[in-house]
Amino acid sequence: MLRNEGVPSTEYTDKAKYMHNQRVSMLVNYLNDVLPLQVIDETNYTAPVDLELPIDITDVPALRKVLSKCGFRLEETEQKGEMFILSQK
Repeated sequence: MLRNEGVPSTEYTDKAKYMHNQRVSMLVNYLNDVLPLQVIDETNYTAPVDLELPIDITDVPALRKVLSKCGFRLEETEQKGEMFILSQK
């Protein structure tokens, strides 16, 4: 869900990870810590977002599904090396 109000926070439960009122750049930084390929932010989206991420953030199909609900696309591509590109639909 896209959002632009409230205090930024991150919560972890045994069922999901929640990002509240966080910038997409925070998500990209997090994904770069846990995914095997580098994630490049090409969204040009600067407003905060609320996301409920899968408990296993390395489950790329589940991650893609969550991001798709918010209008983002996570796709694997080859540029000068293999990486994921996060963009708006």
